[in-house]
Amino acid sequence: MAVTIQNSEKAVRSRGRTDPSRTNAVVAGVLFIVATAASLLSGPFLAPMTGSDHLTSAAAHQAQVATAGTKLLPGPEDGLDVHSTMMPPSSPDAVRHDAPATGGQPIAYAATTLYGPDVSSWQHDGGAIDWAAVADSGQSFTLVKATESGYKNPWLGRDLAGAHAAGLVVGAYAYARPQYDAVAQAKAFATSIAGMPAPNLPPVLDLEETGGLSPGALIGWTHAFLDRLERLTGRVPGIYSSPGFWSSAMANNTAFARYPLWEAHLISAGAPARMGGWSTYWLWQFTHNAFIPGIGGGVDQSRFRGSREELGGAPAPSAIAAHYAELGGPNGVLGA
Repeated sequence: MAVTIQNSEKAVRSRGRTDPSRTNAVVAGVLFIVATAASLLSGPFLAPMTGSDHLTSAAAHQAQVATAGTKLLPGPEDGLDVHSTMMPPSSPDAVRHDAPATGGQPIAYAATTLYGPDVSSWQHDGGAIDWAAVADSGQSFTLVKATESGYKNPWLGRDLAGAHAAGLVVGAYAYARPQYDAVAQAKAFATSIAGMPAPNLPPVLDLEETGGLSPGALIGWTHAFLDRLERLTGRVPGIYSSPGFWSSAMANNTAFARYPLWEAHLISAGAPARMGGWSTYWLWQFTHNAFIPGIGGGVDQSRFRGSREELGGAPAPSAIAAHYAELGGPNGVLGA
């Protein structure tokens, strides 16, 4: 462009006169062209996209989709079929289960093992759950379904509050719909559990369908969801999945071992199979058919691998310690 400026000024002088105004106009015009070209070369059209640029571009695309009449996160009002169970019956990990043949009687739980159900709106066909009865039956924790795409469980707040009041450690999970935006689903989940009673379990991504994504795309989707959820909640999230699904849909990926594993494996063995990069489980969902007083019908049940202190609740007092406290403790009739 500098050559063009010099030639333009030479042409003016060759006619025997120098017209400053005309020369200035030519120079100004050429500089405008140079500036415009530089702007295009350094702008969003040709410059490499950063991570934030990709997010902005994705957000813009989603906005266009929404404007075209398709919601970013469809809900039941848009025809979304909300899942009633956590593991589809077709899963190879759901073929067998150890639901006790107890004739409708509760299990006698070992004092050293911590158990808890997971529930959703489907456990409310008969009304509210009696969380005091659930706790009295020997349960230590519960996880409540929070969201699924654009759906929010209408019982979420009441179940979390009721279970917490009964002395259970509470948690929540989001059922993944990978065919829809990962970041938007993470945001909806984080918003739904803001203010969850403490102590509480890490938020969990329930991953058991592909949404039509290839293993590589699903792995990327899962990273996007978990990264955003961790950023929004300040907690390392957990992952709910099963060995069969993880092996096929996630190509048995080993890059998620930092996230606590809630493994769904409905077998009667003493422990579930290892999967992915995890050396063991955090929670193990071992049946879909537990009978738990306070909850109507068969329900999912899991066990926690760890102590009561690690779970987040206060240690359960022994019968002697409880009676000692009833008598006034060190200030009572027995003294210190």
